[in-house]
Amino acid sequence: MDELVNITVRVDPVFKAEVEELFEGLGLSIDEAIHLFLEESLLKGKLPFEMPDPRFNRKTREAMAEGIAIAEGRIPAKSYSSVQEMMRDVLAEEGEDDDSMSPDEINAKLEQGYEDMKAGRVQNASAAFKKFREDHAE
Repeated sequence: MDELVNITVRVDPVFKAEVEELFEGLGLSIDEAIHLFLEESLLKGKLPFEMPDPRFNRKTREAMAEGIAIAEGRIPAKSYSSVQEMMRDVLAEEGEDDDSMSPDEINAKLEQGYEDMKAGRVQNASAAFKKFREDHAE
């Protein structure tokens, strides 16, 4: 092992900080942890751990299955001519009245979301997905 090469991995800064904190608690640098992972993978000829099935609630599993079926072309994707039409359909699927939100109310919510984004009132994607997984785990 006379010569070493670099491996570059791009990750979200929040995720990186969390991983570094974990490994520091184990007395390892992130480089050492990655090296151990790669060594163990070679030794076993596969990932050095089992990949468990994620534990999502029923509604989330159904939505994921529907998304896969749409992507695979087994069921047709819905299309809409307007946001209002889409929102009426979504609300109807959730058991709410089609008229529970007027087009003006829908527009107002969309505008508020856009204003929040412009003002920086947004959440980091990794943090949002982490919270989603926590909220939807069984």
